[in-house]
Amino acid sequence: MKPRIAIIGVGRWGKNLLREFNTVSDIAYCVHRGSKETQEWLTANYPDITSTSYDHVLADVTVQAVVVATPINTHFELARRALEAGKHVFLEKPGCESRGELSTLIQLAQEKKRGLQIGYIFLHHPAFTYLKKHIADPITSITCSWEKFGSFEEGIIQNLACHEFSLLYGLKNIAPSHNTLLYMTPGISSGDSVGIRAEYSDGSSATLSINRMSATKRKNLTIVTRDTLWFWEGTRVLTSTHQKPYELVFEDSSSPLSCECLEFVTMITTEPCILYGDVALAVHDSLASLR
Repeated sequence: MKPRIAIIGVGRWGKNLLREFNTVSDIAYCVHRGSKETQEWLTANYPDITSTSYDHVLADVTVQAVVVATPINTHFELARRALEAGKHVFLEKPGCESRGELSTLIQLAQEKKRGLQIGYIFLHHPAFTYLKKHIADPITSITCSWEKFGSFEEGIIQNLACHEFSLLYGLKNIAPSHNTLLYMTPGISSGDSVGIRAEYSDGSSATLSINRMSATKRKNLTIVTRDTLWFWEGTRVLTSTHQKPYELVFEDSSSPLSCECLEFVTMITTEPCILYGDVALAVHDSLASLR
């Protein structure tokens, strides 16, 4: 039997989560700000799902979990209340505004024996999974480049650079020892293009560049090891060795969001635990060092 879940937040990303969780769970409720447009969209696309208040969701003992996709500054209180009410929680990245808040939630989830998953979608990308499995030599450098348009509601470091730091931690299994903000330029908001350098105690480094004012959408990573160049872009992974041209070694168009949502449902229905808490804490440390 599919678990009963409530979706908290039906904005741009909440709609994506609603779509995916609708295939692997029984969505009992949606909670949103009450805008006419959102309710009309829900009625047209998900007429069987009831919109209600968060208090009602927490009071319904048949609801096993909540999926929180609201502004970051609301995450801690929403997740705390859900865990106190005995619900499992899927919490969109970066989890909370501070490391202390996230640590509190992790401890509370452990005390309540409830599952808590931090939603770092790129860790579920098939290309990333392939890289994790096949890169055997120590990584000497990583170059991350991300171009997209928006969103502009939250700071670029907290909202987008957190993804890049999650990938760095996933690949290196350690947090950087030192991070430097190379530049942050304004555009539509006070900071829409950013460059960051991360340095590690083993002598390796990473360079991150993000532009959320781009007319094109592109994200890629170049990973350098002793003998191999690895290049990830979109659904593909390519390699180059000994100065040979890149060749395609992997391609998979599976949805990372589908994998992420299925992992949460599987976790809460089998053995509730903390998923990606270590990644989220490491990311918070990196973000804090840039302020």
